[in-house]
Amino acid sequence: MIQGHRSHGEWREADMNTMRAAVLADSITLRDRNRQASEFEAQFKTQEARIALSEADAIRECTGGMPLSDFLDDWRIRHTAQMLADTDEPVGLVTEMSGFASRSHFSTLFSAKSSR
Repeated sequence: MIQGHRSHGEWREADMNTMRAAVLADSITLRDRNRQASEFEAQFKTQEARIALSEADAIRECTGGMPLSDFLDDWRIRHTAQMLADTDEPVGLVTEMSGFASRSHFSTLFSAKSSR
């Protein structure tokens, strides 16, 4: 073999070592990116929760202390009733547009609220 030249096996070993180093570097970079993304997500969720709590407090004040879920249910029922009175749209479409998951959920809630 000529001095200073690598054999085919030596080139192959060097290439494998280079590939291993590249994969390790990519793995470390990916781990760092995932950690940074997780930290950002946690900060965002914390900020989002603070905003949501302040908005919920403001809504609760406006509704005279009524729980937010009751306020939303009442609003959706009134909105659905108004849309049903003003349009010829099918009940299923109107309830969906008003934020109800299904017609049966609307019917159950409407019956419960009407019987009070």
